[in-house]
Amino acid sequence: MKKTEPKMLLVFVVALSFSACVTIEQHDDPSDELQNIWHEFAQSWNALDAQTCASFYAEDAVSIPPELAVRSGREDIQSFYEWLFSMHSAAEYRHQILSVSRSGNLAVERGSFSVNWTRNDGSTWIFNARSITHWEKDDEGRWMIKTFIFNAPPAE
Repeated sequence: MKKTEPKMLLVFVVALSFSACVTIEQHDDPSDELQNIWHEFAQSWNALDAQTCASFYAEDAVSIPPELAVRSGREDIQSFYEWLFSMHSAAEYRHQILSVSRSGNLAVERGSFSVNWTRNDGSTWIFNARSITHWEKDDEGRWMIKTFIFNAPPAE
């Protein structure tokens, strides 16, 4: 009986190690967590809430919209959203994550998004974009947007 105890212990340790590896791998991919953040962001966007949209960015974040000035810092990003939202009475934002690469507290996401806009005069338009988002975990362990760059894809 004593000879089987070490074998059982070895089987238990191997099984536990395998279980730990599986758990670690599941947490290495932050895609689900980031998609949830984008869902919350979209709710703020759809409410035309510039302050809450900006709160998803790190304090020293950078936003690089196409054909416009680079926005540096959460306050500057908020003013950009205020300007953008001031021209519209409604919006519907949708974001899709295409891929995520992670290293420790950093992640890089390739994504796409679309916004169905209603201008203040009642006319509508659609903006489609592809994006690269550089995420960084803050001191509290929350994913924050560190850099957001986007542009319109070429016509097909």
